[in-house]
Parts: sequence; structure tokens; C-alpha cells
Amino acid sequence: MKILLSAFACGPTHGSEPGTGWNWALQAVRFHDVWVLTRENNRHGIEEELSRKPVPSLHVEYVDIPWIRQPRMSGKLLGWAYYYLWQVAALRRARELHARVNFDLAHHITYVSWRVPSFLWKLNVPFVWGPIGGADMWPGTLLHSARWSVRQYESLRALGQRLAQSDPNVHATARAATIAIGVNKAASDLLRHLGCKNVRTLSAANIWSQEKLSLAESPRNTTLFTSAGIFVALKGFNLAIRAMIKAVENGLENVRMRIYGDGPERKILLRLIDKAGLRHIIQMPGWVDRKQLLQLQKDTDVFLFPSMRDSGGMALLEAMAAGKPVICLDCGGPGEFVTDECGIKIKPQSASQVVRDMAEAIEKLANDHRLRLRMGQAAFSRANAVYNWDVKGELMSEIYKEAVRAHGKQNR
Repeated sequence: MKILLSAFACGPTHGSEPGTGWNWALQAVRFHDVWVLTRENNRHGIEEELSRKPVPSLHVEYVDIPWIRQPRMSGKLLGWAYYYLWQVAALRRARELHARVNFDLAHHITYVSWRVPSFLWKLNVPFVWGPIGGADMWPGTLLHSARWSVRQYESLRALGQRLAQSDPNVHATARAATIAIGVNKAASDLLRHLGCKNVRTLSAANIWSQEKLSLAESPRNTTLFTSAGIFVALKGFNLAIRAMIKAVENGLENVRMRIYGDGPERKILLRLIDKAGLRHIIQMPGWVDRKQLLQLQKDTDVFLFPSMRDSGGMALLEAMAAGKPVICLDCGGPGEFVTDECGIKIKPQSASQVVRDMAEAIEKLANDHRLRLRMGQAAFSRANAVYNWDVKGELMSEIYKEAVRAHGKQNR
């Protein structure tokens, strides 16, 4: 089939949203001829990659709004306004292409958010909307103990969610979607609420096939716990640090924690470590890129992912694919990625309870090498069987065929 993809964020050397856009395009082109609409500022990375690894059936179209300079921070208010207007420009280019190519299906991929509509449904071809996320909220049982500035931010975010739900274009997109894809249960439920009639649940975050996991690791004297991300309150690093402090106070020995990343919360986290006098145990080496983090996973024994709200969690999946057990909160995407066989999930009932239960989980995994290996093997198997790009590509190709059939029935 001839498929049109809309991927505002799309980049071959990135993770997160750009990686989702690029990898989804690579999967679609395994089975179909694909045209991708993306931003002009993605051109350099994409053309450099295609010059090294040509993909004959992949055609990339770069769209911009000539009279508006794109804001640098896409997550800010101006960035979202630009993204909204970009959808209009993308529709204009899509119509030009459709007149020449005659697409069989249109698919919106990134951003992975429901708050801004896609207008590709106006091409009057089968329309797939998703993966869609952004429905997860900070657990209310933990929010009341957060700082005032964090509570205010989350309140404004909740207000933004309500305003977006009143946008008629969002509802029109939902009703027009032949098939909509939620990244987790919360997102799928919201899509149905918005008016989507046919909803599937598939994660946006996926990993590439890995080599077989070697279980011939020998026990080490020191157990290394690793975490990574942007140092902002919602990532929950303060809970992970407090849990490690508590575990050490309980008598746990021969452990280390390394938290890779940077961000506005860095000084707050360092003060927490310094107050406990544990800089020799809890280290914050700074920011590393994705390739470096993948290499560092080899030395990790357990991966900590304490995020308060996260639709996915690429670093978490990559840790699972590397055969590492995970400790995370039982909410959002991580709560669905991780099973009891491949990690320990903490119910978010209160901040003190999360710290206590996470400390117990740290102690349990630090003291049981066999359990770590068993959970690591289960994590590896789950990541590669369920969250593998090649598997996801085959599922998406079937969804495309179903969307074409369903659209044909609707128009008889």
C-alpha cells in the first residue's frame, strides 16, 4: 500500500519522540511504500542516515511554516501552538501529495499526544491515530506531599487537559479515526472518551532485537543500582535516593547507586545525598547520551525507574532488553511494561510508604543474586517478545489492513 505518515518528531539517532517517529517509519516501509511528513529541522539527520543506509521505498517530505520561526523548546506553550499550526501546514502538503500519489492510508505518529488534533483524516482515506499517550496523571496520593511549585504545575497541566478535551478539532480527529492506538490503558480509555470507536493498545516505546542474554554472570561483591533521566520532580529521583538512604540505614552493605542525567532538580538531589553523607554510595555522574547509557547497562545489576507519571519509558525498556530487573512505581506505562516476574512494582499510596517499600525492594534484590538473574531473564524475554520493533511492525501492518477493510465498509 501507499502510506502517508505524519511524524512531527522524527530522527534516526534519537530516542523518545523522534526515535518513535523514525522507527515506526522503518517498520512501515518493511511492508509498504511510505511517505513521511516531518519538520525541516529534521532534514540533516535523516538525509545523513539515508545516505549511509538508503531505503528506496521511504520518501521524506519536509514541512515548515515559513512565516513563523519554530520555538526551540517544543514542550513549552509557544511550542505547542507551533505544533498545532504545523498540523494545518501538514494537511496542505498532504493534499498536494495525495493528488499525485493517491494514498491508501494516512497515519499520525508523533507527537505521541492527544491534546493537539491531526487533520490527515480530511484526506478521506483510512486514518490511524496513534500511538497516543499523555493521559497519565501524577498519583494523587503522592502529589499532596510534593513541593508547592510542583503542585501548581500539575494543577495547570490538569487544566490544560480539560481545555484540550473541549477542542472540537480533537473530538473530530477522534471520531474520524478508523483505528486509534493508545500507548497504555489510561490513554486507550481517554481515546474512547474522546469519541474513538475502534481502539487498540500498543506501546510507543520499543526496542530492537538483542543478542541472546548470557546468564553466565558471576556474583559481584557490590550491587549496582542505576537510574537515568531528566532531573525534574515528576521523575521521582528524590524517592529513589531516599529509598537507598533508608536501605543503607537499615544495614545494607556493598551497594552503589548511579543516577545519570541533569536538570533543574540536580542541586536538590545533591543536598539530599550530602545530608545523609552518602556521596560515596549515591553518585550523579552527569548526563550521558543514549549510546553511552546502553553501554553502561552492561555493568548495572538493577534499574530504578521511579517516575510519577510516564506513558512509556524508553530507558526502562532498554534496561529490560539488557536483562536487568526493574524497580518502578505501579502506574502509567512502567506499571504495564513490568510484570512481577521481571521486576518489583511499588504501589503509590504515600511518599513515605513508597520510600519504605522501595528500600525493601532494593534490599531484596541486593541480597539475592539468583533472583536478580531470574528476573533479568524474564525482563529480557518480555522486552524482546512484546516490545520489539520488528514484532510491532508486523502488528502495525495488520492494523493497516484492518483499517482499510473497516474504511471500505463505512463507505459502502
